[in-house]
Amino acid sequence: MSDLLASPTKDEESQFLYGECHVLAVALHRKYGWPLLVVECYDEPYWVDPEDPDNTLPSIFHVYALDETSGLAWDIRGARPENEVIQDVAQVFDTDALSLSTDTLYSEEELKNLVGYWADDGDEPIDRPLSEYDDNDVREARITIEGLLAPIIQQAHNIRCECSP
Repeated sequence: MSDLLASPTKDEESQFLYGECHVLAVALHRKYGWPLLVVECYDEPYWVDPEDPDNTLPSIFHVYALDETSGLAWDIRGARPENEVIQDVAQVFDTDALSLSTDTLYSEEELKNLVGYWADDGDEPIDRPLSEYDDNDVREARITIEGLLAPIIQQAHNIRCECSP
């Protein structure tokens, strides 16, 4: 799997691993149609409704784009098998793997519940775990994808095609 790893710059890693991983995942989602794989923690929720403690938003540790055909989860560092993402996140973010879970989102719309600062009509606004982004942010991420990840993604697909009957 080491041949499917990328070498991002420190700035790219800082931006898309620790700050805007969801923006890179959205750019991959828009380009390839891959779902978003959210690594979250409900043990220490990001937000708890003061009137209903069962109504929470999880802490979000990381967001990948998931190529379901290959079973590979992609981020700024390249690809890893889907079944290794929790261990990967636990190691990168120095947290307990047992407290983490994943949620697969098939549309950008599903992700929006976790993004920004907003409320449903008449409710108090909620600060959500992921930062707001716009089409310009996604375009910037797509430029990074084209320069850094697209050749590795192509390589992954070529490997899969060579192995397929």
